[in-house]
Amino acid sequence: MVNFLSNTLRYSPEKSRIIIYTRAQGDEVIFSVKDQGNGIDYIKRLQSPAVAISLGIFVNRFNSNIHMAYYSQPTVALDSLFPQFEPALKAFLQENAHLVRVAAGEQIMRTGQYIRATVMVLEGRVKLYREGEEGGEFFMYYLEPGDACALSMICATKQQTSQVTAKAVEDTLLLSIPIMLMDEMMKQFKTWYYFVLETYRARYEELLVVIDHIAFKSMDERLYFYLSGQYKKLAKRELRITHQEIAADLNSSREVISRLLKKMEQRGDLRLHRSAIEWLK
Repeated sequence: MVNFLSNTLRYSPEKSRIIIYTRAQGDEVIFSVKDQGNGIDYIKRLQSPAVAISLGIFVNRFNSNIHMAYYSQPTVALDSLFPQFEPALKAFLQENAHLVRVAAGEQIMRTGQYIRATVMVLEGRVKLYREGEEGGEFFMYYLEPGDACALSMICATKQQTSQVTAKAVEDTLLLSIPIMLMDEMMKQFKTWYYFVLETYRARYEELLVVIDHIAFKSMDERLYFYLSGQYKKLAKRELRITHQEIAADLNSSREVISRLLKKMEQRGDLRLHRSAIEWLK
């Protein structure tokens, strides 16, 4: 950790601001630093341990359950994913937001947790769901690159705890915005104001679709819609998902889903593989 911080001090411009963030994630602590240094061209450079070690910025999981990560400014992602944002807003986000890397399977938000930041997805995929008292899951929707979490905006501004759980289903890169900045951003940046409204509208419509399917569609119709939606969003014919995961998302049992998938395979809609489904439509 000393080497990590010393590099931050060494390569930051004189009298520039350095911000150190820590946050709890389960039984672990996430430690990250934001500075005004040149950084790394882009986050994918860190996927090579040789690059990280040569810079003295080694990213690893320690026995003390502390994660350390060093991220460059998110300029490229903002330009490509949020072209509607005005230049002043992008500059504001680069100055005040920070990047967070979450591994697949890790929770980002837990039921009952107070939210101190809202997040925007730059890479990967996040699943939002409700947890039942007996441990069951009720799938709500996915957040894809270019999406923001409307529920974190609502809960954070009202100082309420989260009523849902969010989990990264792929290795995910998030842009985290401290919630104390939300009022200022809503007043100062018109493109952010419209982005927040559009985020609320999109999530509301997705929830209406979920409710309609539960109320008015049979399970085989819901399964077909679910798989076709996965194919359209991921743009991949091979869906790396298990029968149990589908059952959890559709609030059904693995046996029912397996039986329906077999019928769909016989009908020529898909081809079943181990831990994967090939969509043929």
